[in-house]
Amino acid sequence: MFRSTDGGKTWSPINNGVTARFVVALVIDPLTTTTLYVAALDSFGSSEGVYESTDGGNSWNLRRNGMTNTNLRSLAIDPVTPTTLYAGAFNGPIYKTTDGADNWAPSGNQPPIIPLSLAVDPHTPSRIFAADASGIGEVFRSIDAGATWQSVLNQSDAEGIWVVLARSRPDWCTPHSGTVTLGILASLRVWMVAITGPSCDPAEERSCLIR
Repeated sequence: MFRSTDGGKTWSPINNGVTARFVVALVIDPLTTTTLYVAALDSFGSSEGVYESTDGGNSWNLRRNGMTNTNLRSLAIDPVTPTTLYAGAFNGPIYKTTDGADNWAPSGNQPPIIPLSLAVDPHTPSRIFAADASGIGEVFRSIDAGATWQSVLNQSDAEGIWVVLARSRPDWCTPHSGTVTLGILASLRVWMVAITGPSCDPAEERSCLIR
């Protein structure tokens, strides 16, 4: 990992305490910005877990108590209560902590998915999205802070799905629809889903897919 303190002009490594070779996700506590969390792997297919730094990245400690599967793929933080985080493991589960990563437990009913990305609604943090990268092209949503999950999109021809929520418009998920034609992304199909958008019937979420 690297850190810049001059707007990206120069970078310095910040790996003290990290033994993992790959970092797959990083989140920053929005209320205490010197507290950071990363999901890390020793190698793809092997385990590490979540590392926490409370000093702006100068040092890191492994926080995976309660995790039986530490082959993580994604990480998200509750922007209102940042001691609550979610970590997605390969083939499940999606773990949840409410004490700043000291202890983790599986969240509610989920199929065995590969949660490539997780996103927490910045205005309604009990609403969480998980994108499945197991080849099905599926997005799951929880409206009760991870207690239960429901499928809200199944796009079988998607080659990869990521979920990102815009802070100003969290009712829209991005990216979208069609074939990206720029540079090395030319072969990728990318999808955007509008979940309960302003002109959509919340009971008919699948009709909100942007075509």
